[in-house]
Amino acid sequence: MPNRCVVIGCSNIPDLEKGIALHAIPYWDDNRPIPQERRRKWIEFVQVERANWEASRWSVICSKHFTADDFQRRYSSLEGFEKFWIPRLKRDDFGVNVYPSVHDNIKVKPKDIPCTSSCNASRHGSRRRRKELKETFLDNKQSYDQLKSTVISLRTRLRQREKGTKALKTAKVMHFIYNNRYILLFKLH
Repeated sequence: MPNRCVVIGCSNIPDLEKGIALHAIPYWDDNRPIPQERRRKWIEFVQVERANWEASRWSVICSKHFTADDFQRRYSSLEGFEKFWIPRLKRDDFGVNVYPSVHDNIKVKPKDIPCTSSCNASRHGSRRRRKELKETFLDNKQSYDQLKSTVISLRTRLRQREKGTKALKTAKVMHFIYNNRYILLFKLH
């Protein structure tokens, strides 16, 4: 069972000190006309601001969405909580006979607002932008990999050249003329 209210912008959890209780949307398995009509009213209350929302067996609405007249007093029997009353909805022969009716003082989160056609276009644009970014990333990764291998190759050549230069600095140079050519010989240590 969810532990939060399903009404848009409300995420209340049970809190005896604040007098908040969660009430399951009633009559889940009851196919009689009156209980079904009552259940439909609970669902429509949530759908006023969450058009595509569908109820489940575990959907709950907190006591903040009911008026004070919708409750009958019932005090807690838990030790240490005797001073708190548990909000219990009024009932008749069929069961719960009151409906949620309070929407005020609820902050609506942008993600909960139903999408319009311009919003869908924006989402499509976002999808296209993500695809472009992914392609750019892959291109950049390939370029990066190529540059990385080039840098490694250049570093290796530089080290080899530095070793050769160091060897030349410590070498003994011999020079002579052979067949009218000037020849230099390096004797490495």
